Amino acid sequence: MVRDVLFRRTLAEVLEGRNLRVIFEDAEKLELVSVMVLFETFEPIPLNGEIVVNGVIIDSEYVPYWCESCNTVMVPLEVVAIALGLEMGSGDSVTFVPLNFFRSVLGQTVYVFEGQVVVETYSDMM
Repeated sequence: MVRDVLFRRTLAEVLEGRNLRVIFEDAEKLELVSVMVLFETFEPIPLNGEIVVNGVIIDSEYVPYWCESCNTVMVPLEVVAIALGLEMGSGDSVTFVPLNFFRSVLGQTVYVFEGQVVVETYSDMM
């Protein structure tokens, strides 16, 4: 199937306005791990400004937003980290990270549901 999509087509023709993501294993060595063409176009995800961590709506002046340039939901790191019980250094500025940060770095379950950004601690307890 991939061969059918790529056969005798330029990269620009394949992308047709979609994103191209190149992933390097080591930024210093620039060893290419994979190239991924995302065949779906991204649409902004409607958000209502609420962040829910482990079933609790977090009261914060900082709200998640859709980042056009990175095609993802951006979430205030400190707000969610503190709600997860993690210690954060005190700082004067607020850092926003992609929602996927909490999955890939902290191992949390993350998604957007009915406009809410939801972060849940995975529990294998039944």
